Amino acid sequence: MSGKSEMSGGKSTTGGRPEDWLSQLRKMQQDSLDPLRWFGVAWFEGVTAINRELAEFVSRRISEDLRTQHEILNCGDPEKLQHIQARFIQRAIDDYTAETGTLVELSEGVAQKLAGRGTRHR
Repeated sequence: MSGKSEMSGGKSTTGGRPEDWLSQLRKMQQDSLDPLRWFGVAWFEGVTAINRELAEFVSRRISEDLRTQHEILNCGDPEKLQHIQARFIQRAIDDYTAETGTLVELSEGVAQKLAGRGTRHR
C-alpha cells in the first residue's frame, strides 16, 4: 500500500511528524462535523427526548415481561396459562403500536422544529 489516499488529495496519510498527523486528524474531524452544525439545539433536544422515550418504553416492557413470567410460573392450570399468554401478546401488540405512534409524533416534532415551523414539543 502506498500510504496515499484519494480523499487526502494524494498526500501521504501515514508517517511524517506527529504534529502533521494530529493536524490532519483535526481537519478530518472538522470536515465530518461541520455539516451537523445546522442541526443546532433543537435536533439534540429531540434526539434526547426520543432516546428517553425509548428507554422508558423498554423499561415498561421488561417489567411486563417479568410480571408475566411470574404469573406463568405460579400458574397451575393450562387454561389459565393460555389466557396469560394471550393477554401478554395482546398487550405487547398494543404497547408497540402505541409506542410507534409516540415515536412518530416525537420525530415529526423534531422535523418541524428543524424546519422552523414547529411549536409542538412533548
